[in-house]
Amino acid sequence: MTETYAEGMSDVAIESNSDLSQAKAPEKLAPHTYGVESLPEAASNFGIVVGEEAVVVVDSRLTPALGHELRGWLADNVLGEKRPILINSHFHGDHWFGNPGFKGDTIIASRWTQEKLRQDWEIQVERFCELRPHQTEDFRSVTPVLPNIGIEQDAILDLGGTSVRVQCVRHAHSPGDVIVWSDDDRVAFAGDLVVNGHWPAFPHADYQGWLAVLTELADSGVRTVVPGHGPIGGVEVVRTMIDCLRFLEELASRPEAEWDGLVAASPYADWLHPIRVHPAIKHIRNELSE
Repeated sequence: MTETYAEGMSDVAIESNSDLSQAKAPEKLAPHTYGVESLPEAASNFGIVVGEEAVVVVDSRLTPALGHELRGWLADNVLGEKRPILINSHFHGDHWFGNPGFKGDTIIASRWTQEKLRQDWEIQVERFCELRPHQTEDFRSVTPVLPNIGIEQDAILDLGGTSVRVQCVRHAHSPGDVIVWSDDDRVAFAGDLVVNGHWPAFPHADYQGWLAVLTELADSGVRTVVPGHGPIGGVEVVRTMIDCLRFLEELASRPEAEWDGLVAASPYADWLHPIRVHPAIKHIRNELSE
């Protein structure tokens, strides 16, 4: 279970009744750390870690408009004289299409994510136009504001009074995933390595790498996990994710005709995006047969 903290435990007060579009109010997870769960229309979650000199933002939201809104909200409510640092957890568009709002700021990602964005940003735009045709106009407005720092190993960012650790896990959900840690608060922003109440997406995954990363995360002593999608939780959301991946691996050994019935009888039957299930099973089966 997550714990919540009263206002006043940080030098900054982030109003609980925020006016961020398509998002729940920021949840104070610890003295320096906030998580924000987006509503389904805005897709991905994001996070904020507040130091005395700098503020880290994890992921920039689904569209340029939402990214500009977030950057403006930070300026009005959080930053003061503090400098913003944006971290992109991975290269899928719903986690970086808001980057134009942070143009001119420090933007960090793994070197692999940085390169994938440089090479494939137009592919991501087309992909999201297909997935969300009602938002095509929003996605067509994306311009590639890319990370200006690409890291190849773990990095510590001193924010003044607290720090953030960017853990490079390389290839799991995607090539170049990172986990962003507020170590003082034992909070992990996991990107799409962890999704809560959603079937995982596998098009760019390394299943065995993903499982290894989640196992390490579950054993790390983490107290609070902000998933890429779905409600914020404790270590139990990581363990549930591991169980789900193992379930998909088990289905990969069964005839395809049995899959839907087994999914319907599973603890994950009501999860969002069931269209991902068959591709995920086939991906795992192909990977394990190599």
